[in-house]
Amino acid sequence: MKPNKKCPISWKIIEPFVEKIQDEKKYGFRISQGIVKRHFYVKSLTELDDWLDRLSRVAIMTDIKNDFDFKSLLGTGSYSYVYLATDLENGQEYAIKCIPKYQLQSIEHFSALINEIEIMKSLDHPRIIKIHKIYESPHHVHLVLDYAQGGDLFQRIGTNGPITEKKAIILIKNLLNVIEYLNSKNIVHRDIKLQNIFMVSKNNDTEIKLGDFGLSCINTEKLTQICGSPGFTAPEILKRDIYGSKVDVFSVGIVLFMLLTGKTPWSAKNKKELVLQNRDCKVPFAEALSSQNSREMIKLVKKLMMPNPNSRPSASQILRSRYLREAEDSIRPRRRSQSVCGSILYEKNNDQGNKDNNEESKFVENNQKGATDRHAKFESVLRLLYESKRWETESKNCWGL
Repeated sequence: MKPNKKCPISWKIIEPFVEKIQDEKKYGFRISQGIVKRHFYVKSLTELDDWLDRLSRVAIMTDIKNDFDFKSLLGTGSYSYVYLATDLENGQEYAIKCIPKYQLQSIEHFSALINEIEIMKSLDHPRIIKIHKIYESPHHVHLVLDYAQGGDLFQRIGTNGPITEKKAIILIKNLLNVIEYLNSKNIVHRDIKLQNIFMVSKNNDTEIKLGDFGLSCINTEKLTQICGSPGFTAPEILKRDIYGSKVDVFSVGIVLFMLLTGKTPWSAKNKKELVLQNRDCKVPFAEALSSQNSREMIKLVKKLMMPNPNSRPSASQILRSRYLREAEDSIRPRRRSQSVCGSILYEKNNDQGNKDNNEESKFVENNQKGATDRHAKFESVLRLLYESKRWETESKNCWGL
């Protein structure tokens, strides 16, 4: 049987209800948008649950606590909180992003949230955080998202330090495949960084999901808006040039650099210095990478981080390029003398074999003290990146440019 009338329900609110007339219960739901409301009745509670399950995938639900048990706070952002929650029906774990409505104080904030939701709903890729449901209450908007058990890549590198070239190349290929998919959908992420790359599990360093599409947009020929995260932003954005999808490739280059070294390419002491160094993009690759990594891997990092977007390849070009292929072919184990956050482990050489234990212990102790100092410096630089809020503004003052 064909319906008498069709009605789009995207962005409309769904509210279930139960009416008791004498001894009989009637089950149903209302679809509302503004002051317009339509009521629909079903035959049973089971049928109502089925309708609500289907409608929740495309419309907005109202009472999230009827469906999810909130367990713990996973993290906070500039405008939101993220909680770990369990689906009361099947026990599945999700990350729920909670946006207080008082944070949405302008049309621009509302538009940005709607843009984020619409873009995420349009995406379907195994390495992208998926949005499952949307809830709205009088005071909050909740987004039900995939939960990545391994935390984010920033936490992983901060805890474990650099990863091997073999793991790095696998992770970067996974990330480039995601960007290639976004390019096919004509979408630019504009905020690729360690904190927005989520680890699927606690024990795997290469399986990832890209998340946080709050700054993403449809690619046009006239993108000029300054946005992103200082330290990961492509130079053309900071120079206020017209830019496109290759800005995401530059950010991947920064990610690869940090995967291999455990540190940022910049030596900034404050946000203003960070932005200026990021814009000028003068990176001492030879000093930072040559003693640790293969020449082919260094070439790949340089290619991804080309300051000139006209010389920088697209994600598709890199995936099919000799740079990636040669980097894969040249993979070799990391030197045993490297460890977390650039600290130095003492490794006795043959010509030191006759030294007594006291001298050896003193040498190790001194190096451990130096390693602690270097670790503190590493933490301070990464913390600057972590605490730098994303800026999405046309104001030069916010960037110090």
